[in-house]
Formats: sequence, structure tokens, C-alpha cells
Amino acid sequence: MIIETEIFKTRLFTHLREGYIHVTSKSSFFKILKDENLISNETNEFTYPQSKNSVCYLLKGVSLFDFEQPDENLFRNANVDHFSEFFTIHKPITIIIKLDKSNLFNNTLSYQELKNRIKYKPLIPNVEVCYQGKIHIKNIFECIIVCGYEKNIFRILDKNNLNKNHVNKVEQLIKSEYNKNCGNDIRNRLSQGIKTFTDIHYHKVYEDIIKWLDY
Repeated sequence: MIIETEIFKTRLFTHLREGYIHVTSKSSFFKILKDENLISNETNEFTYPQSKNSVCYLLKGVSLFDFEQPDENLFRNANVDHFSEFFTIHKPITIIIKLDKSNLFNNTLSYQELKNRIKYKPLIPNVEVCYQGKIHIKNIFECIIVCGYEKNIFRILDKNNLNKNHVNKVEQLIKSEYNKNCGNDIRNRLSQGIKTFTDIHYHKVYEDIIKWLDY
């Protein structure tokens, strides 16, 4: 049975069904441009603590998603609900790098190969793959810059505009759209102050958003 979930109904996901996908922050993306390569994590700094035990990290490879496959492979597992958070994990923007499969396929371990290679390690079913080696930026054919606070606000950069200047310009466009659609609501929520324990977390998030909008 196919399980329909929120992320698969978004405009964003329709752009992810092509090529291999790598998700990163703005600062890491600028480093990728400077180095001209995507490389395995060598800094021991992780967005998720569990990543240090991931199969791809243990293999010293580049972690990728492969959504270019039949719907039944993508929808069959309830864990697909977790995809949504990956695409907005970095604040204020998350950068999704789309890579040409044709040049990378031979050195990429599929989900099943990863599963067989190292037992009892966490993997995202069916879509997590791992490239063994460095990936030159010439293999990037497109990037999607997503608002870290709203996944339906994003812009697409083609391979001819992958530089700091264009990324910063796109961030300003995203900020403007978010401010127009959500800014007043966030400011109103922030003005209400902290009334419950749960409000403590959201108050900090709202403060971060306003700092970004006003910067």
C-alpha cells in the first residue's frame, strides 16, 4: 500500500525526483565551491549526533539521497515522514545540491549495497545512497535554496549561477517572501511572550527568525 505523506505533496518534492541529492548549509556550500569538491565529513561536526555512526561516514563517502525511483519504493515506509526535516534542517536557508547521476552511478553504493556492506547501522530505507570518493562540482546541475522556516518557499539556481553572490541574492528574495507571508504573524507571536514551558522553545525560534528578517 502506498503511504501518502506531507513532504510528497509539496511543490519542493517534485524538484527532487531527478539526480542524486545532497543537503547542506550555506557555509558548507561556500566551502564546497572553494574546494571545488564535495567530500566526506572530516571535521567530526555533525548536524545529527547519530551521523557519526552512519554507514556513509564509516565508509568515508558522501551521503546522498536518490528519489529518482518508482513511487512504491519511496512511499512504502513510514520513515518518509522524516524527509521533510532534512530539507529545512539548516537555518535560515538550506541548500539542496542536485548531482548528475550518469557520472557518479558507478561509484555510488545503493541502499541495498550499504545495507549488506555494514550491518546494524541506521539507513533511510530505499533512498539513502553513498558515493565513494570526492564529487567534483562540475557534476552539480542545479541547486535549490530552501527557506529553513518554510519548505514551500524556495528558489532554483542553475549550474551557471553557483557562486556566493547569487546565493546571497536568492537568500534576500526568500527572506522578502517569508517576511511578506509570515513576518507579521511571527512578530505577533513573539509579542505575546512566554506563557507555557513549550513557549520557551518557540520564543527562541521566533527571535532567531526576526533577527534574520531584520538583518
